[in-house]
Amino acid sequence: MDTKQLSVIIRHIYSLTLDLGQLQLLLQALVESTHCHSLGVHIIDRNNLHVISEVDCKASDSDLQRYAEHFDELKSFLGYIREAELVTESRELYCYRDHTIRRLEHAAELFPESSASVPEVFSLIFREGSYLVQLAFLDGVAPASLYARILHIVALLRPHVHKAFDIFHTIESLKNHTA
Repeated sequence: MDTKQLSVIIRHIYSLTLDLGQLQLLLQALVESTHCHSLGVHIIDRNNLHVISEVDCKASDSDLQRYAEHFDELKSFLGYIREAELVTESRELYCYRDHTIRRLEHAAELFPESSASVPEVFSLIFREGSYLVQLAFLDGVAPASLYARILHIVALLRPHVHKAFDIFHTIESLKNHTA
């Protein structure tokens, strides 16, 4: 990822603290930087189970079907969200692929070099406050290089995502306090 792409993505991450309408711009920038076919996001507020789902605007109907199926697989966790908290840590990043969840740094085996050439959906999942965020990628490159690229991008963006959530929580707290 070049410096220009990185600055665009970071700007979009921080823009989301004020306007969720900017989500599409962030998804498009992430698709370009990861070289994935497309990208979707599923955000679940665990307090009220409100769900926000968005897929990048270039996703085809076939992609949308794949995302729907992939997001649906994780629904089994919704009823047991409190139990899931016992085995996950806030702000830890997990990879979900082939019905398996692993911490991202231990997920290399989910991206074998001999994988089929058909693009598959995989997710990065993390908890932040009352939110469970699932970024689902439809890959389009060799799995081994994809895993290395995702690790690199995560290392660059993770501090900004956490800081943006801190800002978001502060803004929401101030809104609730003054209301």
